Amino acid sequence: MDRPILSVVIAGSRAMGPADKFLDQIKLNQHKVEYILVTANQNLNVSPFENAGAKVLIEAEGTMVPHLRAVGFKYATSELVAMTEDFCLPSDNWVESIINAHKKNHAIAIGGPVKRQSGTAGEWALSFCEYARFMPSNNLNVKDLPAVNISFKKTKVTEAYGGVPDEIEEFKMLPFLVDHGASLVWDERIYIYDVNDQPMRRSLPSFFFHGRYFGGMRVKGSGFTTKLIRAFLSPCIPFMQVLRVGKHALSAGYLKYFLRSFVFIFLLSTYWALGEGIGSIMGEGNSKKHWV
Repeated sequence: MDRPILSVVIAGSRAMGPADKFLDQIKLNQHKVEYILVTANQNLNVSPFENAGAKVLIEAEGTMVPHLRAVGFKYATSELVAMTEDFCLPSDNWVESIINAHKKNHAIAIGGPVKRQSGTAGEWALSFCEYARFMPSNNLNVKDLPAVNISFKKTKVTEAYGGVPDEIEEFKMLPFLVDHGASLVWDERIYIYDVNDQPMRRSLPSFFFHGRYFGGMRVKGSGFTTKLIRAFLSPCIPFMQVLRVGKHALSAGYLKYFLRSFVFIFLLSTYWALGEGIGSIMGEGNSKKHWV
């Protein structure tokens, strides 16, 4: 049996799984790609996805997204593996654009913009806080790529790691690959939509624990003075984040949505800052287990 030209790994965290429009794309599957949905949701009705031709892998309850990605990457049978999550909706030409980009380029990883079309002020704030730097026209000098819109040449990744990595966290993986001589490519034609509708009551604690994880990670191995300084500076984070998001929103043509969601951006950033301050002093703890 011929290998698929592309494997698409969908890491699942939504209670309902991928959006209906994403399911429609899987059913259509014009390019005969391999879709792999990896989820830790034990109650998800997987029949619609299996009937559409997708592989469904169910991991233990509480398994976090970085591990779900790695599981999907392991079982992908194509040389090209695209990563996204179930709160995203690929554009109509997403698959074709990925395939064409890898044909023309030897880069180990290729990614593109994350857009948003609609949503509440809180939903826009979540998109801005997570992906503002990856919105259109914001990543021309490639140093990073979005975890929800990235594709890899599998063999090159496994060669660099000596096998399949246990977790795929883009903020660790991409610098590692670059240090091993890999190049990254940004392609504006490969875009995806964030359709996340997670309520603010879930987003706020998630940002706190993300902040604590990053705070603990950044000071690992540092002396107490360094930890204290980082904790002392953490209240500056919300102000810096709002400025960064505003710059990216303006560049992407999303200024009116930025102004509309300003308060929620500041609120999410404040929860992150609180987590980072605590993580700087007390370490990351078990914060990864609380990500939602």
